[in-house]
Amino acid sequence: MKKFFAGILFLLTGMNAYPCDACGVASTGGYIGILPQFTRHFVGIRYQYRYFNSSSITKPGGRNTEHYHTWNLMGRISPHKRVQVLLNAPLHYFEQIDGNVRRDLISPGDITALCMYQAVRSPDSSVKKIRQSLLVGGGIKLPTGRYNIYDANGYYDRNLQPGTGSWDFLIAAQYTARWKGWGFNAEANARINTLNPDNYLYGHKLSAQAKGFYWGQAKTFSFLATVGLGYDYSGKDIYLHQSVLNSGGHMLSASTSFDFYIKRWVLGAEFRMPAWYQLSGGLLNPGPQVMSQLMFMF
Repeated sequence: MKKFFAGILFLLTGMNAYPCDACGVASTGGYIGILPQFTRHFVGIRYQYRYFNSSSITKPGGRNTEHYHTWNLMGRISPHKRVQVLLNAPLHYFEQIDGNVRRDLISPGDITALCMYQAVRSPDSSVKKIRQSLLVGGGIKLPTGRYNIYDANGYYDRNLQPGTGSWDFLIAAQYTARWKGWGFNAEANARINTLNPDNYLYGHKLSAQAKGFYWGQAKTFSFLATVGLGYDYSGKDIYLHQSVLNSGGHMLSASTSFDFYIKRWVLGAEFRMPAWYQLSGGLLNPGPQVMSQLMFMF
């Protein structure tokens, strides 16, 4: 309990995986999570599942469904007591079912690197007071994932491409306050995209969320429970200097999560449910999202 929380950090993972060829926004769910001991290193893996449906293109009256599975290999190093560097390398498995047509692929995605600086930190002497932390930073998304995969049916839709083909820039900020076991966290992050080799510019992204949490301890483990709201926005895509029809959108979602801390291990899961959305001009319907993670701190 004497260790203060490092806070929630958005790695912006999975934000390049758009749920359909008519959309341009998806809930990210790519943050690291509330982790104690800011200066500790860790490695881990996170699994994320997302589901979307829309009107079928090949079968009138039918539905087009898309399933997105992502495994993120994550790591954090802390070269200084106020600095941490986070790395993320995703592996995607995407499946699209449109009428009688089924397409899927498995491929690595775009690697991200994010550096965060702890600008505000309550001193250790403030154990009985409200303890606060403010982190700010930025990073880069590398074009390591393929963005022009095709098969016998032609090129995959942009939503099924595991990468964007562009160098993109990340900005993030996060605030955490805690009194005893209770706390509040707010964060915001943005991704500024650039043109890829096909002269396609994916819409810039903005995400924010607020969470309340409770940190408790038992004899052999600690646990963290959270509830919150998240908001995701994506601007319209641009191709050859023209806005792409039915791209971009907004989504508000509610979430709850639970994490266990057992010695150096962290095991957790999160459930996220869309509460309000306007995606792709109303053509796209998101489903619940599930995330689980396993991390080792050293």
